[in-house]
Amino acid sequence: MADAVQTAPASDTRSALAEHSGTIAKVVFALLLALAVALVVLVLNHRGAEANRLKNREAWDELYLAEKDLDPLYDPYLRSFNVKAAQAHVTALEGVWEKSRESNALPYLMLRLGALHYELAQAEERAIAERKASLEMTKKVYQAALDSEEKHPLYGALAADGVATCLEEEGDSAGAIQALEAAVSKFEKHY
Repeated sequence: MADAVQTAPASDTRSALAEHSGTIAKVVFALLLALAVALVVLVLNHRGAEANRLKNREAWDELYLAEKDLDPLYDPYLRSFNVKAAQAHVTALEGVWEKSRESNALPYLMLRLGALHYELAQAEERAIAERKASLEMTKKVYQAALDSEEKHPLYGALAADGVATCLEEEGDSAGAIQALEAAVSKFEKHY
């Protein structure tokens, strides 16, 4: 009698498993399929992130190589700004612009170019027309950086300051104030 009691639950368990074996197989198959899809998504995501990292690394390397062997901008002995060196830096950085277009080096490049153009606009040994052209180029570069601030919000506040400085240099104080007020509303945590 004791043997009959022990075998009855085992046969009930087997019959219950037999009834649900199709459902269990479908659930296991669905879990395996979900695992395979998740694995494919992870691999593709990793490859995309790695390609993006390499592209950014190449852009930063190009930026470094563009300025690496150029003369310094300031003469430490004379404590003066070297206009020819600054023009060489500008030419080198403008050559890297297209290579850096879709990288995280572009905002830095834009602000660096803006600062160089501004320094050239302030160099008194240059002709007035050249200085005005440099100031206009400064404003264009900073405006480009400001326009791309959605991708790079850190640089947006700095670019807005650059645009406002250029407007003030041109004598448009109201435009400078307006640019800064717009920037403060956009980038209040940076101010």
